[in-house]
Amino acid sequence: MSHRLSAWQMILLSTVVGLVDAMPSYGQSVVVDGTVGTIVEGSAPVIITGGTQRLTTLFHSFQDFSPNSADVLFQLSDGQGAVDVVVSRITGPNSSLIDGQLQLVGGSNPDFFLINPNGISFGQNASFLLPGSFFASTAESILFDDGLSFSSREPSVAPLLSVSVPVGLQFGAVASPITVAQSSLVVNSGESLGFLGGELQFIGSFLNAPAGELSLGSVAPGSQVALELDTFGLDYTNATAFQDITLDQGAYADVSGDGGGTFQVQGRNVRLLGNAGLEASNLGPTDGGTVTIRASEQLQVTGTFIGDFTSIIYVDVFGEGRGNHLVIEADKLLLSQAAFVTTDTFAQGAGGGMTVNANDILILGNPDGNGDATTLASGTFDSGQGGDITITAERLIAQDWSKIAVDVLEVGPNIGNGGDLRLNVGELVLRNGAQVGTSTFGGGNSGDLMVMATDSVEITGFNTYLGDFFSSGLFSSAELDSTGNAGSLSITTPRLSVVEGGKVAVNTLGEGDGGDITIRSDEIKVADPIVDFVGAVSGLVANAVSGSTGNGGSLDIEANRLSVYNGGQITASTDGLGNAGTVTIRAGEIDIAGQSRDGLFRSSIMSGSMTNSDAGSINLTGGQITIRDGANVSVNSINGGDAGNLNIAADRVYLNDGTLQAKVTAGNEGDINLRATEILLLRQNSQIVTSATEMATGGDITIMSPIIVGIENSDIVANAEFGTGGSIQITTQGLLGLVFRDQLTPDNDITASSKFGVTGTVEISNFEVEPDSGLVELSTSLVDSTDQISQGCAGGANQFVVTGLGGVPAAPTEIISRDLTWVDTRDLTPFLGHLSTVSDVITTGLSEEIEASNWHINTTGQVELVAAVPMRANVATCATTNATNTSS
Repeated sequence: MSHRLSAWQMILLSTVVGLVDAMPSYGQSVVVDGTVGTIVEGSAPVIITGGTQRLTTLFHSFQDFSPNSADVLFQLSDGQGAVDVVVSRITGPNSSLIDGQLQLVGGSNPDFFLINPNGISFGQNASFLLPGSFFASTAESILFDDGLSFSSREPSVAPLLSVSVPVGLQFGAVASPITVAQSSLVVNSGESLGFLGGELQFIGSFLNAPAGELSLGSVAPGSQVALELDTFGLDYTNATAFQDITLDQGAYADVSGDGGGTFQVQGRNVRLLGNAGLEASNLGPTDGGTVTIRASEQLQVTGTFIGDFTSIIYVDVFGEGRGNHLVIEADKLLLSQAAFVTTDTFAQGAGGGMTVNANDILILGNPDGNGDATTLASGTFDSGQGGDITITAERLIAQDWSKIAVDVLEVGPNIGNGGDLRLNVGELVLRNGAQVGTSTFGGGNSGDLMVMATDSVEITGFNTYLGDFFSSGLFSSAELDSTGNAGSLSITTPRLSVVEGGKVAVNTLGEGDGGDITIRSDEIKVADPIVDFVGAVSGLVANAVSGSTGNGGSLDIEANRLSVYNGGQITASTDGLGNAGTVTIRAGEIDIAGQSRDGLFRSSIMSGSMTNSDAGSINLTGGQITIRDGANVSVNSINGGDAGNLNIAADRVYLNDGTLQAKVTAGNEGDINLRATEILLLRQNSQIVTSATEMATGGDITIMSPIIVGIENSDIVANAEFGTGGSIQITTQGLLGLVFRDQLTPDNDITASSKFGVTGTVEISNFEVEPDSGLVELSTSLVDSTDQISQGCAGGANQFVVTGLGGVPAAPTEIISRDLTWVDTRDLTPFLGHLSTVSDVITTGLSEEIEASNWHINTTGQVELVAAVPMRANVATCATTNATNTSS
């Protein structure tokens, strides 16, 4: 019997005292139908003998079987000592009420079957004193091999001699209910309990089959259900449909024991309400098996938020054997009001874990944040390995004070590691303080959290409890006083939204290291942070918290578009003795913009150290990176540790009132390396700055971009206080607006300085150019030149060759000669034919002065500065002597 039995017995007692008996009132009536030789004697108790035996099965048949509060004793004769199955059917029109004790003596520890298609009810005084298992059903007939049956609708003699053991049950046109109200129905250890009918109701009752099997099945009319007698397992392959199963008002079913026992629950809507529970905990060295709950429509587990108890499904371990594995399959799963579903281990045995398959999962906590959280969990409290949780759903929504967790919950040596948590969903929504995570509070390592969402992940809001804020989120953490490491956290989804206090975090508060965050998404949004109950800011976070000694985790993010706005935070930091992790982001577009609505937080990507531990680096790679409206990207170490480096590689980098910063107090590094293959643009007081206080050396800034533009008081700065200022190295083909200066001005400055130390250096250079780069080999025959060359000078067989600049330039020491331009001055009228006349173009003088841009030698031999060289001058010509000269 379970460790929780006494507590639940107290609940049942209080429930029974406060309830009015809901059972219908019957007079005592146990009447045989004369078909199989059953004999009824006495009334207190009612004694049943006789019947018909076939091999090891004994058959009884009744016209009416409703003993009410009377005890009933089934007594087998010495000649029936081999009997291992007793089957009792009711052939009349009435349902059965059992409010006394059912006893069976004799035989070979036989199992007992009760079949009444009109319905079966158990009252508050009902109990069993049976050597074997008990099975009640409102089926019409019980089936045997070779198509034989023992039917309540066609009462005849018992089946032929060849019948062996039952193999199934057949329902007729009606599937009547089974009701168990305030009863305590218990069978011996290793035996089983089974209830198969139409609607099943268990009200304030206790069902106990220690280390045995519990089968609860609710089917529709016409269904056929196969039976495995050894385990009382049921096969619903041929069931036409299902009906509802309800456990309410403290009803509790427990199969805990060595090996854990197993339960199988199958219905349309399966409800655990009002502090009801199912338990299959392993108390011994034998490994457990599988426990299943299947609902064709909905499984609902709802507590009450009253007292110390709630509606639960416990599949735990208190021994050396492995726990049962819990399988939940439903179209919809609803957990609410502090309901608990757990597969914990409290001993050396490993937890069995759980698998949940549903289309829609809804987990609702208390919106006020009071009391226990609605929980789906697998934990380890001892040396046993924690079980895994795998959830598959089209949509999973958790909100308010609710959580899905895989934890290590015990401090000390030899503590087992936690299991993994896997979510395979279409859509994941966490709201108002709902949390999903893995963690260690002890010596074991926590497991990994893996989220695969084919549609989206939305994490939003927070919950307030006793004045503290608790973010909605995905978490992996090594908690306070723990020595184990936190697990990793991975998210793969087309769309990820972490807003309004939502968080994705890997933390260490203890000796162990924090895990890493890996995100793969098309679109990521991070916005609107809060500060939670431990002073941590929401967003995408990898922190080593104050008091911790382990290293913080890192973030690795890939996306098509990353938007960080309204104060959104992506952070890897340490406030403990361990080092901070790195932030690596690869995205087609990265947009970091603005600040929080209350003005407390700038949107930022940051790796920092608040102690003498080292900060990590930030690596950003993208097509376009925009930092605007007060946002910043920074690596900082403000208390003696080394700062990481800020490395950016993109096609385009735009800063508009944005900051790239590397700050170090007494450590080293803190460099900024930026490469933009197209353009770097700084506007509206934007800054690229490395700063070093105390004796730290200023970080270096290295920038490579073909075009660098700085306007509107934007600066590139490498400063130090007492140490040497950092160096600035810029390689570009075009530096516009930015000017090197010794100190900052209201203009656009490049400066490397130290207030009390050695000033840094600034080097600005062009991209290296190869001498032959860009040269193009010209074709020797661009066009057909047959009709393009005048034949006027053909007599001298002249040539015209263009090479390079078209000639040899004059030496500076030579006498300047007049420029001669070749013009054909012959009278070409005979050659023009009847072409139309083109009028001269008259150029008017300009109304404004034009700056001289050329020179020539005028007719007097003087050098004259002109805006353009005159188009005509005295010319030399190869025209004939009788040609008319044309004046210039």
